[in-house]
Amino acid sequence: MTIDSSTTTYMDQLVTQSNVEKPMWLDAFLKEKFFESCSTHPLRKNELTRYCIDCNMLICQQCVFSGLHRYHKVLKVHRHLCKEVVYMRTIEKYFDCSFIQMYKRHKRPVISLNPAQLDEFGLDAAESCQVCNRRLNIPELYRYCSISCKVESVSKKSELENPVSTTPVESSSVPSIQSPPPPPRPQGTLEGVSEFSFRKRKRKGIPQRAPFC
Repeated sequence: MTIDSSTTTYMDQLVTQSNVEKPMWLDAFLKEKFFESCSTHPLRKNELTRYCIDCNMLICQQCVFSGLHRYHKVLKVHRHLCKEVVYMRTIEKYFDCSFIQMYKRHKRPVISLNPAQLDEFGLDAAESCQVCNRRLNIPELYRYCSISCKVESVSKKSELENPVSTTPVESSSVPSIQSPPPPPRPQGTLEGVSEFSFRKRKRKGIPQRAPFC
């Protein structure tokens, strides 16, 4: 399938205009090794197929049933065509999944976490993933083969547009790069003591003896 230049330009504009805010837990989620046995619940066929967003950790089905993560936000990972995938309706609540190639699992759309090792590489750049160059099934609709590829692409574009960036902090009391430096301490002021904390009343003078009559 050949894509003309006008279609490619239009798609690139849509990708640039898409608003992507990466959750802080997403990088750790994409690097996890799913489908391994749970050390807390070493039961048969009990694998780490879930990720707790609130705790930022891998968990199994028994971990959820035990009550520790029952009311937390949890993503479930599935296997589909040798890929680790999540259902679109669950992940799109937290991340903009536009332009990521979709598949169908039980008639419901899913997207891949990372590029599959067995996927073929595309011969034409316009028909391939913009990051890993793997072949896209419908290149006129998609630009990335997985979530991690879109995250990498968006991060690179953000660095080029904003070369000076600061790491978000939880407390506003921590100064950032853009915060003005604190004012210099006045000389002669004791450390930890305000210069206005001294007694402001006039010091009592020397008592005078009354004259004898």
